[in-house]
Amino acid sequence: MDGAGHISLLSYATGATLKFQAYSNNSSDNVTRDASSVGSRPHHRHHGHHVHGHGERPQARVDSGRTCNPPAASPATTGDAAPSSSLTYAQTERATIFLRTQEGDTVALKVKLRDAVAADTNQGDSQGTQLALAGDVSTKVAVFVHGDLNPDELAAIQSVVEQAGALADQFFSGDTQGAFAAAASLNIDGSQLAKVGLRLSLHQQGTYSALADAAPVP
Repeated sequence: MDGAGHISLLSYATGATLKFQAYSNNSSDNVTRDASSVGSRPHHRHHGHHVHGHGERPQARVDSGRTCNPPAASPATTGDAAPSSSLTYAQTERATIFLRTQEGDTVALKVKLRDAVAADTNQGDSQGTQLALAGDVSTKVAVFVHGDLNPDELAAIQSVVEQAGALADQFFSGDTQGAFAAAASLNIDGSQLAKVGLRLSLHQQGTYSALADAAPVP
């Protein structure tokens, strides 16, 4: 008779993170910078992060898309059913910017982008090969503001956010060293901003599994 089936499973996860902080003592010529934790490493789990600010309140929030749900596994087959397999891949990009003005006002911006795709195949004698595909893209943006920002502070914040956007494009495209160099040379108006914090993280994860019949047993 035939032996029971067995499952083959292969999974991986990689990630990279960039952290940057800058401080100013109310002098545009004296900005202390610290960029660190740039690199890519394999790991099994990825923990999210969040930024705290005293007295922060949600000022604006945009949430589009939906969480990716991989297609359901095909029903188990009996008899002479051929092997079935499943493949999933997801990439998550996170960006957090924290700014504190010289007057003590704070602004935090958080962005999360997620791309996911899943494929499932099942083959039987009567129905042939069945293939199910599913893909999803989701975007979440949250902005927190505490205090009243004047025009000069808004201009300084806008400048940093625009530069951070270009830096994030470098980082998420794989140019981590270029992003590190760009972070170290950010143009920050120290007369308006007392602290600037930036964190970027990229997480990629994939899983492949296959169910196959074992060799017949005499």
